[in-house]
Amino acid sequence: MTTPTLPTTRGSSSSDPRNGLPLEALTMDQIGAANRAAQMDGLGVGGLAGFLGGFLSHRLFRQSRNVALLSGLLTGSLAGYIFTQTALKVHLAKASASSTVLRDALSSSSSSELEGRRQWTNHDDNEREGGVGGLEGLHDKYATTRGDH
Repeated sequence: MTTPTLPTTRGSSSSDPRNGLPLEALTMDQIGAANRAAQMDGLGVGGLAGFLGGFLSHRLFRQSRNVALLSGLLTGSLAGYIFTQTALKVHLAKASASSTVLRDALSSSSSSELEGRRQWTNHDDNEREGGVGGLEGLHDKYATTRGDH
């Protein structure tokens, strides 16, 4: 008997089924920080939308105070929910992109570090010696450090 799998939208086997973003590169701390930031954004937008909805309903449309309060609550709740969902997608995409950039930078620096080690361990006699003490990138043009002058 096979276990059912959730369909994904971007072809990734380990993605969030709600928005299709790959989550394998994100830690729980990054997801939690993105969720908190999205909730704060949604709270601000929802509060502002609720206030404006209630104010406009009461002043512009001349509805009663109770109807204006209900209108403000509904407007704020819906606007906050929709904005929170959108902001969560944006924050998760930013976290995933920054995680990818960091992983690529670390892998390229480690590969260049390995290449540098290979260069100095597998050098032949025609190569010139490099500097020491942080000056490995500097090369003696006349190879005076080996006595080839």
